[in-house]
Amino acid sequence: MRRLAWTICICALPLAGCGASAVFEAEFDSYKNGVLTVDCSDEVNKGKRNIDDVAYLCGIRIAENTKIAAESGTAVSFEEMEPAAPLRIVLTKPRKITKDADDRMTGLVAEEAIWLGR
Repeated sequence: MRRLAWTICICALPLAGCGASAVFEAEFDSYKNGVLTVDCSDEVNKGKRNIDDVAYLCGIRIAENTKIAAESGTAVSFEEMEPAAPLRIVLTKPRKITKDADDRMTGLVAEEAIWLGR
């Protein structure tokens, strides 16, 4: 019986993080006081049907060691970016991003922010 219980636990372990993302793409909105604001609607609505037409913004904290670069690898600054510039965000740890405003605006920390197409 114990062997069966352990087998079930081990098989279910990979499912524990389902829905959480460590990497997602978003559009640049603004950068102020160490917080990058992006349109993360696609990530919020990922895997859903009958999506509402609401734009969801995420606040992503940019730490001192966060890599900010163009897709080519050259360093860039947020001041260079135009509104709606496409970004790939790599979070320090996977998170499920939901419609909840507190969830989207706190606790997201970027390891990398990559400006796509540049």
